[in-house]
Amino acid sequence: MYREEKRGYGQVTVEQQLFPVHRLSAGLFLGFDLNSPLCVCHSCDNPPCFNPAHLFVGTHADNSSDMVSKDRQAKGEENGSHKLTAEDVIEIRRRLALGQSQDHIATCFGVTQRVISLISRGLAWTHVA
Repeated sequence: MYREEKRGYGQVTVEQQLFPVHRLSAGLFLGFDLNSPLCVCHSCDNPPCFNPAHLFVGTHADNSSDMVSKDRQAKGEENGSHKLTAEDVIEIRRRLALGQSQDHIATCFGVTQRVISLISRGLAWTHVA
């Protein structure tokens, strides 16, 4: 029986065990061990895809690196754990330009000084103009 999970990955039940379709495809065509802790990653970034030519085996770190290299990670408000908004970041940059201390700004926005430092150095929220 085939069904689609919320994140778009197809699933199939085989011998009363549920498998993501792309893992089954890697098992059948790439010799991947279905019980392996490794990930089956998509070079095409298309979750329902199970074309073995679009799949590669890697660690969680490999999968994350692939995502970052393609600029597909959740940024800013798309990230479920964000505390700031794009408008906050614009205001933080304005306050930094006025010379307010990073500690003071951090307190005002309920974040750490390190977050303000990352914004100040252009290492966080770089997608906000």
